[in-house]
Amino acid sequence: MSTPDLIVKNGTVVTSSDTFKADVGVKDGKIITLGSEISSGPGTQVIDANGKYVFPGGIDVHVHFQLPFSGTVSADDFENGTKAAACGGVTTILDFAIQTKGHSIMEAVEARRAEADPKVCIDYGLHAAITDWNPQTKAEIKKVIDYGIPTFKMFMIYKNEGWMADDGMLFSALEETSKFGGHIGVHAESVDVLDMLIERYAKEKEKWGAYAHTLSRPCYTEEEAIIRAIKWAEATGGKLYIVHMSTGEGADAVNAARKKGVRVFAETCPQYLLLNDEVFKGENGHLYATCPQIKKPHDSERLWKGLANGDVQVVATDTCTFNTNQHKTESCLEWRFQKNTIRASWSRNYGATHVY
Repeated sequence: MSTPDLIVKNGTVVTSSDTFKADVGVKDGKIITLGSEISSGPGTQVIDANGKYVFPGGIDVHVHFQLPFSGTVSADDFENGTKAAACGGVTTILDFAIQTKGHSIMEAVEARRAEADPKVCIDYGLHAAITDWNPQTKAEIKKVIDYGIPTFKMFMIYKNEGWMADDGMLFSALEETSKFGGHIGVHAESVDVLDMLIERYAKEKEKWGAYAHTLSRPCYTEEEAIIRAIKWAEATGGKLYIVHMSTGEGADAVNAARKKGVRVFAETCPQYLLLNDEVFKGENGHLYATCPQIKKPHDSERLWKGLANGDVQVVATDTCTFNTNQHKTESCLEWRFQKNTIRASWSRNYGATHVY
């Protein structure tokens, strides 16, 4: 066996199935052996990882780089976004190719690849986002899956962006993707109630400030949409994936559905696990705004429990960075309430430093 040029010693190695004490031998950037007391050569670099965990490269299954949205484009392009990922140990990301109405899904995939391929610094893949369900889109599902993209996303909000899927679209897409081993991810929030509450609290934005973001998106707006999407998955036999789940009630709904045999899976994000909506009361509270927004302490507690017991299967970042100059292009409160956007910079989840 070749002599490693790097040995990581005394760490606790984490694999997909086990956690154990071991040394890791690396040659030319690739792991060649796991064991104890690995022999080193005269030029071998040795890193002592005693008291530390040694993970394989991370996979972030939910990112948005250079995303056109509400008249601007998210600040991290594919080059800087993937550099940030690499600095934090993330070696694969999954972004989105969002269908434009009147055009095919594959057109969106090819356009997104043209943007990403020359820039990415790590491995990447794409989910396909369906915004225009029609006979042509339905006929294209198998082609997209055969191409290598079995995962599709649909939005239960964002009417103004032209992205929203109604219940019939979601039902039909779950039905069709299930035939070919695909699944549908949903951004689950109840659009009509949500828009009504946003309009209500926009009239009192001077009173509430950024905290109105919480008041306009109560937990039941996510819970109801998740329950509704689960019902369509149950009825169609489709496979459902709840993206960026933020509520404890959502975790309860997923738990109940999985006990019934519904094929539903859930993802949450660091902001929902580590923060609560008190952040919106601070001077820069608007900088923490995400959609769906950070919820209550009991929600983060339930999501942690869900990760431990299997109700929540994935942690991803949903990074979609808008810098402070972009925030200043319009009043933050006006932007949030009228256009239903403003997301915080979650690139810091990767451990990289961004200065705006």
